[in-house]
Amino acid sequence: MKSFIIILLMTMSYSLCISQNKNEAIEIIYNVIKETQDTNHIYYEDSILTDYTYNEIHKSLTKRKYSSSLKPNDTNTFQLSRKELRYILAQLKLLRTNIWDANLFSNSEIIQADSAWAVLLNIRSIQKPQVYPQTKRVWKFIKPIVFRNGTCALVYYLNFCGNTCGSEEIAFYTRKGNDWEKIVRVKAAVF
Repeated sequence: MKSFIIILLMTMSYSLCISQNKNEAIEIIYNVIKETQDTNHIYYEDSILTDYTYNEIHKSLTKRKYSSSLKPNDTNTFQLSRKELRYILAQLKLLRTNIWDANLFSNSEIIQADSAWAVLLNIRSIQKPQVYPQTKRVWKFIKPIVFRNGTCALVYYLNFCGNTCGSEEIAFYTRKGNDWEKIVRVKAAVF
């Protein structure tokens, strides 16, 4: 009986996280970055999840049903099962000690979290902030948590290009063919 339960739990875990691999996670994040800036050079922090960020994401995921408007007059709703919410929170907890590898994307540079502002000051001196898509940013993101047999993902990112320039978002995405599409925002901020 005990081995049956272990096999059942392993099967459930597998069905929740199938396709949770590094390449797919990087593809999702790359598409988010591409929506915000050109990708001829990407700066990203090495740390995935500080305690503060973990607590903020965890606090935002206290319910199972989320609604938001991504387009005018169009409200999307997304609901998690109890099992999915437990899985996401468990995966989030596992990410607390991870560090990103270098060269996640072509034309990218990994930077230490404690030197992000120094890098930003350096790149700001060579860019025109008023040209939004060309404004270089420093990115911080978690590995997207993929579930529902690889069809849904929880994404968190923060980017900044100055004291009052940047954005942060927690959102659920769904796979549409070979692409990922945002279906609902859990939390968002622009500064």
